[in-house]
Amino acid sequence: MNSQTVNQYLTNKISRRQAIKVGGLAALGLAFSKPIISTIAPKPAFANYAGNGCTPGFWKNHTSTWPSQYSADPLFESVFSVPTAYAATLGSPNSLSDVLQLGGGCEQALGRHGVAAFLNAVMLGATAFGISSAAVVSAVNNALATEDCVQIESTKDNLEGFNEQSCPLGGMIA
Repeated sequence: MNSQTVNQYLTNKISRRQAIKVGGLAALGLAFSKPIISTIAPKPAFANYAGNGCTPGFWKNHTSTWPSQYSADPLFESVFSVPTAYAATLGSPNSLSDVLQLGGGCEQALGRHGVAAFLNAVMLGATAFGISSAAVVSAVNNALATEDCVQIESTKDNLEGFNEQSCPLGGMIA
């Protein structure tokens, strides 16, 4: 098997996350060429993903596990600041669960991951989740205020890393 074939196999068959998890795979990539190394994105600067977190899909499908103070499903804008530019997609009458249902990128994707990260931080606590609910709100508000999809996606990526940890709440579902 030549190095091009190995690189194609690794690129097509193994996701970046899987490549990072598999011991020694990075060394194998170095032995053949640089493409596999260039496909592994560095960890975002503010993120240290070591803890528990549940995805937007988990929170969307399991509203019965929401923290009691948010079980009434408040408006998104009662938790986060929504710039005028995003009022149509994130503003009233959109509740937290409505935003979890949104498709799309940019502010919609940040909205989904922002809500999930907020619920994770409230439900699990900053120690178990890795960041506080106040830090989540601040990060989302600051990113939305830029009205720049590059900045918004970067913040979404950071929150996504926290949200896609091991979800300890699945056992609570009957």
